[in-house]
Amino acid sequence: MINSIAQGYRIITFVKPVQCGGSVVGEAAVVFWLAMMSGGDVQWNWEDDIKASERWVKRIERILKACNQVMRRIKAERTNWQRGL
Repeated sequence: MINSIAQGYRIITFVKPVQCGGSVVGEAAVVFWLAMMSGGDVQWNWEDDIKASERWVKRIERILKACNQVMRRIKAERTNWQRGL
């Protein structure tokens, strides 16, 4: 997975068993893509909206805001994301 991210693959499907660190790999991938790639969308799917919202609030938004390279690419008014958008 990490090699695919670094090589610039545009589509990666990552299916894994639970509790094996895949969420952290996904977080690292999103930060890399947003900080280093030239553009495009990132789609991240969770089991349901409740789990997606919980993960966004607890981890993902904080991680993205802590990355200076990501924040430099995002307009100031977009730093208050809603439901992961």
